[in-house]
Amino acid sequence: MLCLTAVVAASALCTAAQGPGGGPGGMRGGMGMPGGGGRMGGAERNGLTSGGMASPGRGKMSSGTTHSSLGPTGRWWDDHKFAKSLGLNGDQQKRMDNIFQQNRDTLQQRYDAFTKAQARLDALKQNGNASETALFSEIDRAAQARAELEQAYTHMQLQLRGEMTADQIGKLDERH
Repeated sequence: MLCLTAVVAASALCTAAQGPGGGPGGMRGGMGMPGGGGRMGGAERNGLTSGGMASPGRGKMSSGTTHSSLGPTGRWWDDHKFAKSLGLNGDQQKRMDNIFQQNRDTLQQRYDAFTKAQARLDALKQNGNASETALFSEIDRAAQARAELEQAYTHMQLQLRGEMTADQIGKLDERH
């Protein structure tokens, strides 16, 4: 149960770092999530794209779940229709892009650390000889990595909200 919860949470968290090709809550992944497509420095890691950058075009809005009450996942401020419905102006969107760029590497590093910790935990669970102490220790490491990922994501979301007016935040909260 912990593994599934952590993977679902990480998926929701990491779509926050999606590039312009993904939309809020959509099926496209980001930050190394399958389906995200991406080019952070043009490299791929572990067979998964590392930057969450899907395509040069802007993403379409799609219905889906969000991680928290802080905002939808993905680069929602890049979606013209959604941004217009909130009343975002071009300067706000540029500042939000800068916030994303400032947080992207940290989010990627935290996501990578989480997936590695989760993989180690999964491998240890498959080992029939693993002790309870070893399993609990690895569970703690995976939980800590997940918490650090969630904190990085929340930090970025709070920064994004800081670029918005109270009215825009109210509209954002209503929409998701």
